[in-house]
This record gives sequence, structure tokens and C-alpha cells, in this order.
Amino acid sequence: MPLVRGELDRVLAAYDPSTLAGVSCIARGSDSLFADAVLAVGGRLGRGGSVAGLPGGDGEADVVYEARAAGLPVDVVWPDGASRQA
Repeated sequence: MPLVRGELDRVLAAYDPSTLAGVSCIARGSDSLFADAVLAVGGRLGRGGSVAGLPGGDGEADVVYEARAAGLPVDVVWPDGASRQA
């Protein structure tokens, strides 16, 4: 998952670490990768983020849509060349 981690690092670098808060269930895989990346840049857990929150996924797209509809900021990270593992 180095490709996804690199993109997470790039996206999160745009935020002030003192105000960055990530939200994650910290499940194995992309969720824990997101949580680790947030903490690595000095943030805390609290902001909405989705790796692969795209249509055809396993429900993340619905969560992203609902969060955005509620006015919550969500960053979707799906770099070119990334793919789901079976």
C-alpha cells in the first residue's frame, strides 16, 4: 500500500497539524493506514477521510456522500494505479 500511503501523506500535508483531526474505525487495511498517516503528520483522530470511497466499493461511497451532504469535510484518496486487494 505504499502508493496509497504516499497519496495520504500528500493530501494531509495541506492541513495544519494543530487543527487536523482524522476519523477512522482503524480497521486493518486502509482505515488503519489513514489513522497512522494522520498521526504521523501531527494530527489527532477526528476528520472524515476515505480511501477508495468511490462508487462500486463496499459502502464507503455512501458514507462519503452522506458526510458531504451533512456538510462534513471528507477527502477521498484513490491515487492513479491503486487497486483493491482481494
